[in-house]
Amino acid sequence: MPVAARLAAFYAAAFLLVGIQLPFWPIFLAGRGLSAGEIGFVLAAALWIKVLVNPLAGLLADRSGRRRGVMILLAAINLAGFLLFLPIDGLWPLLLVNALTTTAASSLLPLGETLALGIVYAKQLDYGRIRLWGSVSFILGALGAGAFVTAAASEVVLTLLIGAAALNVLACLQLPAPVAAPRGIVRADWRRLLLDRRQLLFLAAATAIQASHSVYYGFGTLHWYALGYSSQTIGWLWAEGVVAEIALFAAGARLLARLGPARLLVLAGGAGVLRWGLMAGTPSPSAPPISAPCISWRAPCRRVGRRPASRSTRRPSRGSVSAWSWRSRASSTAHSAPAPISSWRRSPGSAPSPELSSVGRGTASVLPAEQSGAASATDC
Repeated sequence: MPVAARLAAFYAAAFLLVGIQLPFWPIFLAGRGLSAGEIGFVLAAALWIKVLVNPLAGLLADRSGRRRGVMILLAAINLAGFLLFLPIDGLWPLLLVNALTTTAASSLLPLGETLALGIVYAKQLDYGRIRLWGSVSFILGALGAGAFVTAAASEVVLTLLIGAAALNVLACLQLPAPVAAPRGIVRADWRRLLLDRRQLLFLAAATAIQASHSVYYGFGTLHWYALGYSSQTIGWLWAEGVVAEIALFAAGARLLARLGPARLLVLAGGAGVLRWGLMAGTPSPSAPPISAPCISWRAPCRRVGRRPASRSTRRPSRGSVSAWSWRSRASSTAHSAPAPISSWRRSPGSAPSPELSSVGRGTASVLPAEQSGAASATDC
């Protein structure tokens, strides 16, 4: 199988899992008897544990030199975790196993991304066409799960996730070997990055905007169920946001060249404020389809610093996995903080989401004069 196809298969398998779990996992937890507050606690606890484990997985991959082996191990742990859900019940067992599966899956993606980017740069492949299959798979996963999942048949979510996790293991087994870093390459110093004012402002803006989606990820589906939407419609709403994200990626290089990273973050924060305002103030059948495409603007928060669609000849440094893991730590911390609030404010628009988007927009507005430095600081 061609290298590009093997990388595309990895993205397709990884995001098929996300496309099923992200929209419908709260339905499974509710079906196991957890209250809204307990669901928020379970989701937040997994994110806090991920803060500690993600950097360790990156360091292990860096220092062992066996990145693909670490990825296979994480994919196997993720599959084993989903199988453990079959016999267990109750808050604490569900919390512990959820932390295991979430941490393994979230540690896997940065490792896979770094492996893929190294191969893309070395072989001059088209990253956009490879990564596109992840977005397509997410859409198919959300739509397919939406056709089967109901509040009365929530256990089907687990069955679908076990199948997707098994495909993820197979996709990791067929990954190509990582590209060796060029000799004499200088390893990234994460301490210098964390002390850089532009880097800190960039991280603060991006994590605030990302955190504004925390309650949405945890309770968007339950909120829409409460408004009377079917699981099929909810699957379409999640897919709609990813379609809008694909369109944004298609125009991403031109937007980045014209506006710069900081102004893209300002637009992302403004789109978040608009989205959460619409969801809170207009709980009608027209509000979710109108507001869902605004989710695509969270993409600059994740990708504007590394600009993967370009055919850059620069290869990731040997320390790039660790650098990704430390940036992931900031994002995970921000995501976990608002989740417990959803125990008493389950609407994404009535939780602190608009305020967080506004904070991110305001922080990003400080960056334009220094946007070139901020972009390079995140492109380690």
